[in-house]
Amino acid sequence: MNKKELSVIETAVLELIPRGREKRITLKDMMKAIDLDERTLQSVISRLVFSYGIPICATREKFNGSGIYIPLSEKERREGLVSIKAQTQSMTERIRIVESADLSNWNKGLTYNHQGELEV
Repeated sequence: MNKKELSVIETAVLELIPRGREKRITLKDMMKAIDLDERTLQSVISRLVFSYGIPICATREKFNGSGIYIPLSEKERREGLVSIKAQTQSMTERIRIVESADLSNWNKGLTYNHQGELEV
């Protein structure tokens, strides 16, 4: 097995990721702890997964709390993959729609509604 040396930032991020789903941490809390913007933090997390094979999972639960963690059991791994698998299905469907869209006529049959000022 080849040893791979983590960068300082990769080390800092990995040390913040808890082991076990019950101790999960939000990206927001991680960003505060190491003063990184969200895009950079997500990039480092992706690098930890893709370059080093670290099994980082995430939960996106409205009522039970979201966060990332390294699973300690198969159950935690399965729970952590639910949102990734759902996102993959959604992106696959989007790819299918965009690939099959008629680029000359996609807007035929659409009715546009306008108002003076947009209400949020």
